[in-house]
Amino acid sequence: APGHVEEIVREKKYMRVIAHQNFNPRLISFITDPMRLYDVQPCEYWSFITSKLDNPSDIWGDVYDQQMSDSQRILLLLVVVNGGDIAELDLFAAYQSYLTTPNATRVQGDADYHRNIQILTGSLLNRTLTKNGDSAFDLFNPSIADFALPRVAADGDLLATLALSLKTKQMIRYLGRSIHFEKIPLATSRAMGSRFSRHILSTGGDTYNAFVEIEMLEIATLQNPNSEETKSAVICLLTKFQTTDKGPTYIAAASPLLRYGVEHELFNIGFIQPFLCDIESDWFDLEDVKELMKLANEMPDDSDQALLLDTFKPLALEVLSGIIDEEIRSQSILDDFLDENDADEAAEMVHTAIAELCVD
Repeated sequence: APGHVEEIVREKKYMRVIAHQNFNPRLISFITDPMRLYDVQPCEYWSFITSKLDNPSDIWGDVYDQQMSDSQRILLLLVVVNGGDIAELDLFAAYQSYLTTPNATRVQGDADYHRNIQILTGSLLNRTLTKNGDSAFDLFNPSIADFALPRVAADGDLLATLALSLKTKQMIRYLGRSIHFEKIPLATSRAMGSRFSRHILSTGGDTYNAFVEIEMLEIATLQNPNSEETKSAVICLLTKFQTTDKGPTYIAAASPLLRYGVEHELFNIGFIQPFLCDIESDWFDLEDVKELMKLANEMPDDSDQALLLDTFKPLALEVLSGIIDEEIRSQSILDDFLDENDADEAAEMVHTAIAELCVD
């Protein structure tokens, strides 16, 4: 209406719209839609515009529900469930994988990746180039995830299908955080855990995505701890790891599953021992060391606990020693000590630095 146009033209307010960090073609379409302005008086129009600019969740919801095709929703959800950003090669592969699942029967209309991604780019997704020259996508605005996840949070089958299509560490950690902060309902997380367990049982485990599958089953053990399906899947995946040369490299990551197995009496120390073969400190960081020590300390039998501690303590010392060496070098603690007469003072400085690191 002329009154609304006059309000946005006055003092060139439209320039502030263009300069706003959330400026977006979809947003312009929303705030200029006559149907939405029916109850907005011209004197209220600028407040209406600024509220939508600052909090665009209404706009994203309208776009998601009314303006997007099924394929575009799936592409957007893949980016959301991956934590808000993804390499284009991973997105393309995940989308193609999704189209092979039973859920793809829900996808109506044009399913072409390139045409749909072109429509999303610049409105809901940003396309960027990485340092390697590869393309990647992220959400146009983080608030897009705030409306998109609740739209599907009750659909455990859909979320699990998206996760299994992506198979990335970033995805499983995003879902883990979302469950932890109760953004995903308990019933949904249990359904997802069940799907993850069935996936492991049907495939026998995928060592190419070993760390992702470990964290998928960790969700299953937390959400469905007493399920026979969960127990069988844990044994299945860990048994698969035992048969590979890289099995011992997984022991820290798989510590939660190993502890779960011991707690539920699925196996004993004999099952764990193959993971101890030729174990090396270079495979682990400080967080891994913590997991190894947890595994040892939670063994119910003292002799089993001693066996694991005898293996893990030397590894822990090597990892800590490496961290201390690196930290002392990075802090240049010894750079000013050039004379052997300063050795005692230098040793005291190093001792103090080590003490502070150990406290941390």
